[in-house]
Amino acid sequence: MQWKDSLPKRDFSTRALTVQTTDAIIAQNLSDELERYAKDPTNPVRDDHLAQLCQKAKRIRRKTRRHPSSWAFGSWDDDAVQFPSVMADGMMLMNAELE
Repeated sequence: MQWKDSLPKRDFSTRALTVQTTDAIIAQNLSDELERYAKDPTNPVRDDHLAQLCQKAKRIRRKTRRHPSSWAFGSWDDDAVQFPSVMADGMMLMNAELE
């Protein structure tokens, strides 16, 4: 028996489902924590919107981790900032997204 035969088989469909479930749990936890700051806490799209923001942040994190540049994010100080600006080596790559 070869060493790789002793490794457990990976079920990629289950892994993808687990990742999606974990993302949903994180978005729900964020939703609960941020509810008091929401303009309309009863808005049914709030959780979906937070999940989309989490997905976007995860994609950016994956890209920045693999890139050798020095990364920085802009300020969250303005209440209208939905996602801060992104800079690489001090140069603006993405402007802040506002509401």
